[in-house]
Amino acid sequence: MKLSRLFLALGALSALTLTAQAMRFPFVQVAQDEAPAKPQKSGAATVLTLGTTLLVELDKDESQDFSIELPAGEYTVLVDGKGLNARRVYGGLSVLKRNGSSLAGFNGEFLSWAENITEWRTGKTLSLKSNLAARLRLKNGDETETHYWLTIVPTTKKDFVPLGYSATIKDAVIGTDEGVGGELEHNQSAYYKAVIPAGKWSISVGAKSAGRPFVNVFLKDARGILLNPSGDHLMINGEPNTQKREEKIITLLKPKTFLIQIWSEGTTDTSEERVTYDLTIEKADN
Repeated sequence: MKLSRLFLALGALSALTLTAQAMRFPFVQVAQDEAPAKPQKSGAATVLTLGTTLLVELDKDESQDFSIELPAGEYTVLVDGKGLNARRVYGGLSVLKRNGSSLAGFNGEFLSWAENITEWRTGKTLSLKSNLAARLRLKNGDETETHYWLTIVPTTKKDFVPLGYSATIKDAVIGTDEGVGGELEHNQSAYYKAVIPAGKWSISVGAKSAGRPFVNVFLKDARGILLNPSGDHLMINGEPNTQKREEKIITLLKPKTFLIQIWSEGTTDTSEERVTYDLTIEKADN
């Protein structure tokens, strides 16, 4: 197994800078002018500090260990993955004792993912009643090289952790005549952030292409984590040259922030892979 190449991803979250658009939504950008520092190592594990993002490049069935010490509290564990040669992200993260043996209360994988998509964020809340000194083992279960970004932040930290694969996040607009959209190439995603007021709302996406478009829409929380894998996922399977629209109805008791990922699987017409889409957020009909 070849040695994984590790890079420290642009410093702690305290070094993040707010963009003008982020003033209305807790998304922040990583400073791009800072050179990545080489990660420190502790034995066979790389040291991961709270609020810092580490990048690791893993080949087939390869894994990387990280050591971390956390006081009692509640944390969000985030893993961003991007497959380089395949249309899927597949792997898992285990919590172990510092020597690599099983840790009580963490049987099996703490976090796992098996997504047929090129880029994906997954995450989970880690609740600790006492201090934890542990080893985290991140494994790539795919057959090709995949890049992973691992971050742990306090759950009370509301700033958005930028997606490791540097996706552009645009503003969604609320209103019947205020939809946003564009074009997607095969296997490409578009990302939108939206702060939706309390009430009953319709979130709909339309798609059209020369061939039959296959588009997936994922409704995620403010951290970028899928809210409900079985219920917050729209699939658009359209007909050639005809717009197909699908919607999700939500009812909110208070304003809520969402991250919406729109991903094109492609079309049945290999000569024209582009899909035209639009995203509309409006009051739902009673």
